[in-house]
Amino acid sequence: MKSQAEVLKGDGESNELSGWDMSDAPGYEAGGAEDPSHESDKRLFEVYEASPDDALGIEYMRYQSWLDTYPNDECGLTREFIEKWFVPQLAEAGMEATRQRIAETLDDPDAIQLVAKDDSGKVIGTARATRGEKGRKVFMFYVDKSAHGTGVSSEIMTGLLGWLGDEEDISLTIASYNERARAFYKKFGFNEVGEPAVLDVPNMPEQKMVRSGKKENLSDIGSAYTTELAA
Repeated sequence: MKSQAEVLKGDGESNELSGWDMSDAPGYEAGGAEDPSHESDKRLFEVYEASPDDALGIEYMRYQSWLDTYPNDECGLTREFIEKWFVPQLAEAGMEATRQRIAETLDDPDAIQLVAKDDSGKVIGTARATRGEKGRKVFMFYVDKSAHGTGVSSEIMTGLLGWLGDEEDISLTIASYNERARAFYKKFGFNEVGEPAVLDVPNMPEQKMVRSGKKENLSDIGSAYTTELAA
């Protein structure tokens, strides 16, 4: 795995995004994000399972979400690093890998990826979830800045939680300085567990959050009842 310095230095290949035409992304319009504080700007949207055809829109939205959310002076995580780190992910090989992953997800009964699109066809949100021996997890949750405050995030999370069920714990991680995400997940019953761990690349402190399952809660109630009888 490359260090952050190696990513910034490059490997002889182009570290520019000029070869990736953002105007190709479905629904993309130049001129920046809309102001989500204006009620009149809110658009209708739909949430459904992602298909390989959504890869381009998903990757562009994810890239823009990183630029809007994660630059942090204390961590040394700059816009420059994010732009160069995404170069291989936005190249055709990276895009094909995304299409392949989405196709595999559609065939996997223990994985799901949801995508939200506004009424122009622009991807404005996405998230993945898995369930299995390694537990139930939510990850890669991104919502375009233009869709903040429209209910897109809640619609996606409600869909994922309905698919995951509430019998087992569900875990996810956030950048520890992303207070908007922390507050959002807390509304859905997630709480911080342990101390933040710093990733090597990018240099970002991640905080684990867990939503306790009903099975654990029922076990706690049963233990308390047994203790009370024995007293």
